[in-house]
Amino acid sequence: MGLIKERMGRRCAQFIRRFKANHLQRALKVRSRLLNTIEATVLVDDNLTEEGADSGALPAHGLCLILKLEQDTGNCTSLIIDGGPSLELLLHNASSLDVDLEGIEAGIVTMWSFHHVLALLKLAERSQMKLQLPPPPKQRAEAIVELENLGAAIVPLRSPAYNERALLFKVKKGLVAVVGCSAYGVDSTLQQLALAEERLGTKVDALIGGFNISTYDKYGLRLLMRFAEKRGALLIPLHSTSLEAREKLCRAFGIEETPGVGTRAVLE
Repeated sequence: MGLIKERMGRRCAQFIRRFKANHLQRALKVRSRLLNTIEATVLVDDNLTEEGADSGALPAHGLCLILKLEQDTGNCTSLIIDGGPSLELLLHNASSLDVDLEGIEAGIVTMWSFHHVLALLKLAERSQMKLQLPPPPKQRAEAIVELENLGAAIVPLRSPAYNERALLFKVKKGLVAVVGCSAYGVDSTLQQLALAEERLGTKVDALIGGFNISTYDKYGLRLLMRFAEKRGALLIPLHSTSLEAREKLCRAFGIEETPGVGTRAVLE
């Protein structure tokens, strides 16, 4: 019995060493890739900005972001993150905001929820884009994974029912974090981002996406505000962040207009 326990202990130790080495290798790969700028456009969201309204775009419960990634070589890649609940809506808003979907080279789904994935799945069927999907629901994914040629890393969040994950892009000032919904709570999301900072050796400089909070969630609001304030990070709350919570965050961080469909930002 003692010999069996000893062998099991050695195997566990070997597994842990391989696991840590794998994380380190992936972190080193991500460090080697740097983006000059990221141009972000919100195509689908629960809120509508003044620009979005003037252009004729429409709001809906869901999320879609278009990112134009400029690499340090000068090459640019167009990326779509999530697509929202309706392809018709996605195409309408893209046309209204003068966003070219034909040039999209890759698509990434943050979680298995039709508010995020449905339109993108349908768009991928009629295009040549490379689509990156989460693992099937309830299949655990724990390692940080590099996305080749995108200067990005996928960070699994604790959401077994949806297999949600955040995306990290490295720019000169730090990491740009894109979060889909924070389905299992903003506290869990921020914990995973903080762990990713340690592994990748740099801080989050911008936070974009859904944080699953309302003004009733004073604890979640306080956590998010402290996380951003401590790092001096830009904050763009979307989707699962209620309108009242967005307005409160905008007042706290000096953001002129509440983010939504039509929001555009340049991150560098």
